[in-house]
Amino acid sequence: MKPLIIGTISLAALSFAVPAMAQSTMNPSFYGSLGDSYLTPKYDGGIDEVTGRIGARMGQMWGFNWGVEGEIGGGISEYRRATAPGATYTTEPIVGAGYLVGYLPVSPMPNLEFLARVGYGASSFHQSRNGLSSDGVTNSVNFGAGAQYWLTGADGLRADYTRRDYLGSSRIPTGADVWSVSFVRKF
Repeated sequence: MKPLIIGTISLAALSFAVPAMAQSTMNPSFYGSLGDSYLTPKYDGGIDEVTGRIGARMGQMWGFNWGVEGEIGGGISEYRRATAPGATYTTEPIVGAGYLVGYLPVSPMPNLEFLARVGYGASSFHQSRNGLSSDGVTNSVNFGAGAQYWLTGADGLRADYTRRDYLGSSRIPTGADVWSVSFVRKF
């Protein structure tokens, strides 16, 4: 129920944003980032992912800057959990997601800005349990917040948290917390 409510709110927010997008997309600026994400599922353990993002800052709406961003990531480590004596369960994800992002500059520190994002993603999981393998895709509603600090006019560092709420899957945990640190470059 909670993911359905979040999804409905996200769609409503996007429907209000679409008319404003058409008016403020005159000069978008683009950026990309590359970094490391640590995903902690409901159970013990965690997964390291390499995460890449491409985004466009579109303009101002309701007093803050906004944009869109796409994200792709892949596990550089696997999630392993003992399910019984002598039995293990491993998961290796590949993730893709799209987000609507809001940026709020911090006035006393012009190089620092906070960000919040909401989006929708899909995770492809390769799972194995005691030598038997299976593959699957699970969709998720994602939301989070973070900050980025611009070291120069084009280079910055970003740290953020994202919650992935997986929709309708009994094969994987119901959600995951993702902590990311990345290098950002404006084009």
